[in-house]
Amino acid sequence: FRSKQWYQRRVAITAGGDTPKEVEEVEDLDPYDLADPVDILKKLNKDVPDFHAKLVDKSWKIRKEALDALLPLAENTIKIEPSHDFGSVVTPLAKIIAKDTNIVVCQLAAKCLAGIAKGLRKSYGNYAKETIISCLAKYKEKKATVVAILSDCIDSAMDSTQLANVSEHVIESLKDKNPAIRQETTNFCTRIFGRSKANALPKSVMKALCPALKNLLDDSVGPVRDAAAQALGTATKVVGEKFMSEYVADLDAIKKKKVPTATLR
Repeated sequence: FRSKQWYQRRVAITAGGDTPKEVEEVEDLDPYDLADPVDILKKLNKDVPDFHAKLVDKSWKIRKEALDALLPLAENTIKIEPSHDFGSVVTPLAKIIAKDTNIVVCQLAAKCLAGIAKGLRKSYGNYAKETIISCLAKYKEKKATVVAILSDCIDSAMDSTQLANVSEHVIESLKDKNPAIRQETTNFCTRIFGRSKANALPKSVMKALCPALKNLLDDSVGPVRDAAAQALGTATKVVGEKFMSEYVADLDAIKKKKVPTATLR
């Protein structure tokens, strides 16, 4: 187990046994790479044999009981064994996020999916789209704590996929009649842009996405307009002013002032 080797090297470093370069290499190690994968589904089936039945129980307390059993496995496992089909867990949890009327249960489901996504990393890619769609729909909830949990979930899922795979659904949410969904979807775009390199934001995708964001600069709700300006500004920083000029260069003075000034001359 490599973590033992890591620990031994840390002892050597403390004793002055490594050069600064070696210290830097050790500190750059990702704990994920050092961890052994854990089969959380096997543990879940052992601890809660009727897990799936409980997830669809009419009583929210029973649904919560099932999620309470899954949550520590999802959140406390650094690396999850990816060889299993997680669709039987992800799909009902995504449905809970989108449809369940009990907000406590919804939050638990989102936390579980965030933990699974972080534990599977790229192996979560097959389940990312349905997770993201469900979170976008649930952004109708305005409570800050709920939004924060949904955002952690949707961002964790996004780490395993590409914007091109979900851009159609993002654009739909940018046009949703609910202003809370429009605002938080726009904030989601800003986070995607901010942590992406230009080559991860294909021109074909941005050409479809940016007009929808630009339209939100005229939204009737102030926070939506502000979020759109931030998203366009962030996109400009990443993909460049030349490409984004079509969407920001012709803005009137008031709108242009709202877009982060670092992106516009």
